[in-house]
Amino acid sequence: LAALSCAPSGRCWALSTSTNRVVPWNGRQWGAPVTFSAFDGLSSLSCLSATNCWAAGLYVKPNQINLYNLVMHWNGQAWSQVKVPQPPNGGNQLNAISCTSASSCWAGGSDDTPAGRGRNELIRWDGTSWAQVPVPAGPFINSEVLGLQCRVPGDCWAVGDDEGGTGPVQGLGP
Repeated sequence: LAALSCAPSGRCWALSTSTNRVVPWNGRQWGAPVTFSAFDGLSSLSCLSATNCWAAGLYVKPNQINLYNLVMHWNGQAWSQVKVPQPPNGGNQLNAISCTSASSCWAGGSDDTPAGRGRNELIRWDGTSWAQVPVPAGPFINSEVLGLQCRVPGDCWAVGDDEGGTGPVQGLGP
């Protein structure tokens, strides 16, 4: 298993990146796994309640090589794909997601520059839609956000790395 997120109610989801499945825990037992498309690759979870859970990663369209940002949402009944920004160069992936309320989530990863180099990427959910957020570039060739943690809305931290070194810790604003 690669990720686990539990809501205060005790409802949890575990994510297996090798099998592309999420498995629910209802507080007493594990439920049936939910398998996503073979073209999807989820990497992170953030669950606020039994009816509000988010997952982030990437997907590949059939017969293409480009990577696209992927965010899935659990509404208590089913997982569904949510529209997110797609930077234009086709090398996008989200590695981390952190939510503090129904109107405040952040997801981070990387997108490709026109030269094919990775660069930090952040997107933010405001309760209605996802939008790109400006983020500092790493000091080296390729940079990406690998982890996010938000304690309350407006108090989020991101960590990542660069090819050739480790970038500084960056705090994220409201």
